[in-house]
Amino acid sequence: MEFSFSLKIKTTKEDAWNYYANIEKWYHWETDLKNITLNGKFETGSYGTMELEGMPPMEYQLTLVKPFEEFWDKTETPFGDILFGHQIINNHDGSVNIKHTVILENEDEQHLDFLKHVFSDVPQSIFILKNLLEE
Repeated sequence: MEFSFSLKIKTTKEDAWNYYANIEKWYHWETDLKNITLNGKFETGSYGTMELEGMPPMEYQLTLVKPFEEFWDKTETPFGDILFGHQIINNHDGSVNIKHTVILENEDEQHLDFLKHVFSDVPQSIFILKNLLEE
């Protein structure tokens, strides 16, 4: 199961990427983020720990990192693995589209509400990024 949200932002890929590759900047756009660590560089295969408001710390892995284009991370949950995609897509007018995707690798309909909850703050986080990048 998968949900995505995309928004056009007047910025460059390089400026947008800075908010992804520097995990300290995640606090600016992930409003429920309490703590985040990364063991190693921001590259495919690196692991870290993330703690969100009201949740225990969770380990995540960067499963794909393409600088200035996209990165994906994976977190294991009791309901199945969750993949989070973050893409920067060039537009012909010099702007970019920021697209965030949340995938639950479990096609069981009973977990749809869980996926909806996980996805619920994604649009707001992209609007925060838009405001930060267009200042």
